[in-house]
Amino acid sequence: MQPERPIKEKVVKVRLTREEWSRLVAMAELCNLSVSELIRRQMAGIKIESNEQAQQFLVLAKINADLGRLGGLLKLWLSDPGKEQQGRKLEIPTLINQIKSTQGLLAQTARELATRQ
Repeated sequence: MQPERPIKEKVVKVRLTREEWSRLVAMAELCNLSVSELIRRQMAGIKIESNEQAQQFLVLAKINADLGRLGGLLKLWLSDPGKEQQGRKLEIPTLINQIKSTQGLLAQTARELATRQ
């Protein structure tokens, strides 16, 4: 049995500038809450958790998956002596540069995440 939810019967009107409204909506979206729920929680002094950290972890996971795919492709190219290697010699330096670039992005994103905590 679920606890009874209080009936919400009062409406509060507040005048905001466009900038204030935009910030309020952005904050509510970041926390995955409605604007009303965000305001209620702030008034009650409830700590509001942002989904930003979870989103950053998803970004890191995607970057890590990209590195895995690039590394797997490089391993396949280097371990397959039976096929013609002629055209691959030009592509390997490009692939290594992509891996290094992705590693840099991963490190940068991890640093940003660490400084926000």
